[in-house]
Amino acid sequence: EGRSRLAHDAKPLLQKISAPALQLQLLKMLADAAGMTQEETARITEIRAASGYGARPAPARGMDRGAQAPELRLVRILLQCLISKPALAKELSPELLDQSSPEARALVAVAEFCREKPETEGNIVVDHFQGTEFRSLLESSQAALLDTKLEAEHMEVDFRGALECLQDKQRQQRFEALRVKPGRTPEEEAEMLRLLRERKQTPASASNNAITSGSRAIS
Repeated sequence: EGRSRLAHDAKPLLQKISAPALQLQLLKMLADAAGMTQEETARITEIRAASGYGARPAPARGMDRGAQAPELRLVRILLQCLISKPALAKELSPELLDQSSPEARALVAVAEFCREKPETEGNIVVDHFQGTEFRSLLESSQAALLDTKLEAEHMEVDFRGALECLQDKQRQQRFEALRVKPGRTPEEEAEMLRLLRERKQTPASASNNAITSGSRAIS
């Protein structure tokens, strides 16, 4: 009786949530807290598609987690951080991103929205993109945030670490482009020296820390 009462009491809250992935995550947490199966909890709370509980949204095609490049992991970190703390968007430059992946395009779109509304909340960010190509990706990112349970200050550390890694990659790409260029100008030679100096000043642990955070955040 006590277990079902807990589920009944949570029913209005669950039914108000528009993001299916977040609704699923909360349903799983409620089932664990009440000592009930997810099917029982879904029946009591009248949440639809109960048979699908237990599985997370499928990753975007071609984005198998085991084969993700480090940059894609960094993009996912940044995306989750913006959902958690939209005001961070002011620090992200779209020029840092290779927008060939759905994650990167979603990040650019979310960052633009968050810059316009820095005081907004994560739920509003996700709801804003309902009905777009980014819906499932943002819902998955929001659900993953519940698993990480990171505080806001930790999100800021992860966000800035991921940014630094992307900036370092951009410096490396520019350096390589200049290195193979025949007939470099004195200005380009000076730019190469500056890029090399900046790369040496990048903390060696930044990339490893960011990738570790990415593994934790999207696992």
